[in-house]
Amino acid sequence: MARRTYRERLQSALLSVVDPQVGAVHNAYDALRADRQAAQERRLVTLALALTAGPASWTDAGDASPDAARRHGVIGYASDADLLAHLAPYVVDGLAAGDVCVVIATARHLAGLRRRLAISGFADTEGLLVELDADELVSSFVLEGWPDAGLFDTHVGDVVRGHVRAGLGLRAFGEMVGLLVARDDVPAALHLEKLWDAVQLEVGFPLLCGYPAAALDRLDEETASRLLARHTHVVSASA
Repeated sequence: MARRTYRERLQSALLSVVDPQVGAVHNAYDALRADRQAAQERRLVTLALALTAGPASWTDAGDASPDAARRHGVIGYASDADLLAHLAPYVVDGLAAGDVCVVIATARHLAGLRRRLAISGFADTEGLLVELDADELVSSFVLEGWPDAGLFDTHVGDVVRGHVRAGLGLRAFGEMVGLLVARDDVPAALHLEKLWDAVQLEVGFPLLCGYPAAALDRLDEETASRLLARHTHVVSASA
C-alpha cells in the first residue's frame, strides 16, 4: 500500500475533527426546525380550540340577551387544570383577534396560563396580555370585608379603561369573586359582581368569571342560584 503524503494525512486529520462538528451543527439545525414545526402545530391546534372558546360559544344562562361585547360569563371549575383548559383558549381567542386580554387570577393560575400559552406557541403576546394578581387586588379594595366602590374603580376600573385602545377589542377574566365565595363571603361577592357590571356597562367588553366548584357546592341552592343569576352566560362544556 502506497504511503500517504503529508498533505493527505493532514487532510484526513482535519476531516476527523471537522466532520463531527459539521454533523453536530446539522443535528442542531434539524432539532431547531423540528421544535419550530412542533410549536407551529401546537399553535394551530390551540387556535382551532379557541374558535369555540370565546364569548360567541357561551350558552345563554337566562332570558337576557346582551350583545357580545357585554356578555358576563361564568365557569365553575373543579381543579386548576379544569380552569386553565378553559381560560387558555379564551385568552388565545382574544389574542388571535388582536384583543387586549386583562386576566385577574391567582399567582398559581397566572403561572399556569403563561406555561400553556408558551407551549401553544403564544409566548410573545405583543403587549396584549395584562396579568394582575387576584389576591393582591382583593386586598386593595375590600375594606373590613366589603368591596369599596371607589377603590375598586381605582384599582380595577381604571386599569380596564386604561387598556381600551382605538381599533382593538378588550376582554377580561377575573376570579376575585371566586376568592370571596371560597371565603364564604357571598354578600361581598354579589356586590363585587355589581361593581363589575358597572364597568362593563361603561366600557363594553366580555367578562368571564371563575368560581371554584367546591365553594359553590357548599352553598345552598338559593344562594348559588343568586350568584349564577348575576351572569348572562355560562361557558359551554365543549369550550
